[in-house]
Amino acid sequence: MKTQFIHPDLCQNREASTVYQNVQSLCKLHAQASQGNNTTALAPLLQQHCAELLRKSGHPASFQELLAIIQSLLILQCLLVLDERTDDGPYSETISTMLSNVGRRLWQQAPIQLSHTLSPREAWLFAESVRRTIIVAFMLRSVYSLLKRNYSVRTPFVDSLPFDVRTPLWDTEHEDWDDTTPVSLENMVSLQQYSTLLESGAVHGISPFSALILAACKGKAVSDVPYPPVTGYKTY
Repeated sequence: MKTQFIHPDLCQNREASTVYQNVQSLCKLHAQASQGNNTTALAPLLQQHCAELLRKSGHPASFQELLAIIQSLLILQCLLVLDERTDDGPYSETISTMLSNVGRRLWQQAPIQLSHTLSPREAWLFAESVRRTIIVAFMLRSVYSLLKRNYSVRTPFVDSLPFDVRTPLWDTEHEDWDDTTPVSLENMVSLQQYSTLLESGAVHGISPFSALILAACKGKAVSDVPYPPVTGYKTY
């Protein structure tokens, strides 16, 4: 129940919990089908569930449910897009547009203020989950285009998407979280800014999500990053 854009501590909402449980069941089926080299037979079921999630996203009970729906939709699209055995159709502009639309919908409908009942850790995880989900939607869109058409297009909207550079906080447990640390806009950078920092070797301790950004935005693996002097590191 955890990915680089879905955090298990945010799955407590009743409506959202049901959505996550359904997609988790489909992931288990896909894992079993992969062992038997038979994921092609599962593709229609995944596509059907994607269509159901897309319809449900038009009238969610809450923003939390909308977030869960879109995150689940992205998970299923990963299974369909990245599985070579099921991904044998031509490029579909409909899929590309859908991935763009769900990312923009989250961006447009995200709450301006978070509930005061959330702890600093819960508030950070929620906000960061929204930001990461938007980023992943556009990353997956780019990957889909790259796989199908051998090229990918970046836009100013994608490059300007913000997130928190303190990526290790995603894996910080309750007992290690410092609630006295104020949230500061100084920790927010654009996707383009951060990917450039990563490429130049200015970030110390690249997290898995940072590695994903480096690969998606710069086409490089962590091992390709130059090793700078310790004084040149950013302390993220």
